Amino acid sequence: MSPGGGTDGAPGATGTRSPGVYAGLELLAAGDPNEEVLGAALRLLRRGRAEEALELLDGLPGAGAPQDIPGYAPGVLRAVCLLAAGRPEQALDRLRALLDVFGPDPDLMRLTGLACTGTGDYPAAERAYLAGLHDDPHDIALLCAYAELCARAAQPEKADALWAWAAVLDPDNPELHRIRAGIDYVLGARRPPPGGGTQRPAVTGRGDR
Repeated sequence: MSPGGGTDGAPGATGTRSPGVYAGLELLAAGDPNEEVLGAALRLLRRGRAEEALELLDGLPGAGAPQDIPGYAPGVLRAVCLLAAGRPEQALDRLRALLDVFGPDPDLMRLTGLACTGTGDYPAAERAYLAGLHDDPHDIALLCAYAELCARAAQPEKADALWAWAAVLDPDNPELHRIRAGIDYVLGARRPPPGGGTQRPAVTGRGDR
């Protein structure tokens, strides 16, 4: 997979607004020893104040070296904040440390894909999404993130198929409309969602290289 045209200014260009990026963070924070700090940081993040959220998280143990992981929830929230702050390289370091400690799961693989996209490493992003989808081929957030990546890489048919499969799995998800608009923006297209895209795409292979 090779990068396509530029996507600066595209809706949700950082990928941090894809459905599921914040999903479960409240539940992860609940019961954590640092629940109060995590909740405050998440509220700042949702208001677009990622740098302030990071400053708040700096007071937690393990805020220094990426390999110092205070726990799953604080580590994931910090990675999301770094992505939202436009610091994908640092987010990737944090995510690699999380993967070393906790192993892969669809959420970590999605965030890893977003971080790799932010660094311009589209093949690594694709590998991360495929790894996550291998474990959970019905993960809407992963499918949408992968669709956005394919749009960036000028692969409209693949982007359409992934988005359409996500729409079949969860047709009432309001975020899908925003994702569709973002894909069309990136592709420079003004077209309705594809009508015949109800066939499940092949997303468990190695993908294009």
